[in-house]
Amino acid sequence: AVAMATPSATGPPFLALFKDNLRRDPYSAYITLATVEHHRGAVVPRARTVVFEGFVNTDDGDVGIAIKCSSESNKCKCRASDQVEIVHWFERTRTQFRFRGALKFDVDETSATRLKIWRELSMGDRAQFYYPSDMLATSTRDEAFVRQGVALEASQGGVATSFCVGSLTPTEVDVLDLNTCERTLWSRESLDDTWTEVRGFAPPVVSIDAIHRA
Repeated sequence: AVAMATPSATGPPFLALFKDNLRRDPYSAYITLATVEHHRGAVVPRARTVVFEGFVNTDDGDVGIAIKCSSESNKCKCRASDQVEIVHWFERTRTQFRFRGALKFDVDETSATRLKIWRELSMGDRAQFYYPSDMLATSTRDEAFVRQGVALEASQGGVATSFCVGSLTPTEVDVLDLNTCERTLWSRESLDDTWTEVRGFAPPVVSIDAIHRA
């Protein structure tokens, strides 16, 4: 059945369910980010595991899914589209969330969100943003890692220039509960639109968005 999602003062309609799964499986910190990028004259798909850095409030009052990344990485420099998909799998609850939407990169030196996430990083996490982007070491004792350590110390806690925060504000959220085969799809055409909700039961091989749009 298709219905209009009930507006909530606490955020978008998927947020409470996501937070409940996170509470029950707090160590599920790794998510899969899928992008399309320019590569050797072609546009190719890419997927990688990144760390979920929590939710951020966007300038227009929406909620975004945050990741940390380098402005020198291919996901930033080589992207063929801002449209991406993030998959968050909760092992304990056997529940999958798929988020689709535009990924925006925050490199603003005055950004409070960027500064907050930087301050929450360990020294080891911070250090990687000072690694020379044009060098591939043969061991962790090589010059590149020495330069990384020197640059980190010299920064005195300052935010690395290459550090940026990626934020996905979803226009579609597809949830699959493998315990029951319950499926939920929240979608909206744009960030200004109202969420619609589709609920039902179907096995994992069935694409619920295809049923919704049929």
